[in-house]
Amino acid sequence: MEDFRLTKQQIDALKVLHKAQRDRRFAYRVNAIILLGTGWSAAAVAEALLVDTTTIYNWLAIYQQGGTGCKLPDRHRNVGIILAVRFDK
Repeated sequence: MEDFRLTKQQIDALKVLHKAQRDRRFAYRVNAIILLGTGWSAAAVAEALLVDTTTIYNWLAIYQQGGTGCKLPDRHRNVGIILAVRFDK
């Protein structure tokens, strides 16, 4: 994850989004992106959030591809959760 970094503005926007969430699963996904964007390894994020490393990589890939309106899937309910924070490379 060394090449993935978020700007201060992106982190601030994600923190606001994180705090506004009622659904913990979505909050974990946002938290994962924040942690990765601040230098955490995928393995460390996975361990902290009690998910597989593959899941972390999947969330990051979806976030990077999606930008505004990125859907982070919730496979257990077969629905997508919208991530409404713009990702600028």
